Amino acid sequence: MQSYQKQRDRIFSKYERMDMDETYVIFAEFSNIGTYYQFIDYTYGDKICETIHKHFHTLPLRESYYRFQHNQYVLIGKFDKTKCQSQTEKESAIEQRILEINNRFFNSFPLTEDIILTYGGACNGIKKESKTIKSLIQTAQYSMVEAKKKAKTSMVADEIIRSQKSDLDDFVLAFDYYFDINEFTPFFQPIVDKTTLRIIGCESLIRWRKDEYRIISANRFKDIAIEKKYFDVIDKSVIRKSFEMYNHWREERLIHESFVMVINLSYHTLSLLNIDDLLKLTIYFDILPENIEFDIDDFLSPNPIIYKKVIELKESGFRVAVDAFQYQRLSMSSFLHFDVDTIKIDKSILPSDIPSFRHIRLYKAILDMAGTLQSKTLIKGIENKEQMQMARDLSVDYLQGYYFTKPIDEEAFRLYLKKHAEGFQVLEAYHSY
Repeated sequence: MQSYQKQRDRIFSKYERMDMDETYVIFAEFSNIGTYYQFIDYTYGDKICETIHKHFHTLPLRESYYRFQHNQYVLIGKFDKTKCQSQTEKESAIEQRILEINNRFFNSFPLTEDIILTYGGACNGIKKESKTIKSLIQTAQYSMVEAKKKAKTSMVADEIIRSQKSDLDDFVLAFDYYFDINEFTPFFQPIVDKTTLRIIGCESLIRWRKDEYRIISANRFKDIAIEKKYFDVIDKSVIRKSFEMYNHWREERLIHESFVMVINLSYHTLSLLNIDDLLKLTIYFDILPENIEFDIDDFLSPNPIIYKKVIELKESGFRVAVDAFQYQRLSMSSFLHFDVDTIKIDKSILPSDIPSFRHIRLYKAILDMAGTLQSKTLIKGIENKEQMQMARDLSVDYLQGYYFTKPIDEEAFRLYLKKHAEGFQVLEAYHSY
């Protein structure tokens, strides 16, 4: 595989003294090229990348063009000062250039049905974060990755994206030089019975407490933690802390004997999990496995190793929850291989405030399936009383969401349990579906 490090070093050196306030970067990545490897010729994908590279050179671009990786390209340009003075004008100009380049490329290149081209754009922000061309390229690349996550053709870095990128850089430094397992702790969100409105369980969620003012959710640092081989260490530490807190709550009679703690398990952690070690923890903290439910994340693709682990969890007495609609897709394969204790449903498929009978029929079909499988149902993401009442009227078993509280630390959750020991008081429903 050809190395592009020398090319990148030349770019960084060439633009070392360029004024970053006048510079913009467009980062382009081609994907879906793997189709050629699989179905046509093992080397054909490389040939396609080479053809794309040559074609880019033929385009009449005012930007300087460089190949960054075999399927990644960088275009570096300077703003027209007469047209781009404000931050908004600069970001709009980049968006317009991306549109022009994309149209120009696909209007003259073959095989357009197979190739996907995603762009990220960046210029220096109000805070002047980018001091070097390397930093600006990295921000443009980060914008491209965010565009891919959101299934967009392009994204241009704004203040939010630049702030996220800055946080990501901090995370990398922290994992490389300042990693402290004690900064990772569980926060808790109550799970409420739909009939009695009593707290019957909680979900334990990883938070990174970097300081008094910065509490970071796992989805912000998960990818970096996995890359640095720390995420399973964090997961196991938070599981132990969660078990310890469960034990304290029970000793203080803050929870009843059937209280269930739900703990998220990533695909990565589950694949490395030792079930015997988990059982030893339950014995040490005097917790019944049936009081612990593992919410299996990243569970769309069938995987024999993961299925085996989940079956081991079930055979050891632990409970298992899965999302019925994970990443906006219905995940049915989970239900074919083992008994699911709880089916979690996002509130996004609830009927809107103006009842939709199509939504209601879909919702009831899911509930009927759950009943047939003898699984409980939980609606997550409840944000207001109307959504809560709708879920109650449609006979879901459990409720969870910011309407009750955002995830809170152990001290606050302890007070929360005391305050709502008798349940929540809300107005009864005025209609029924």
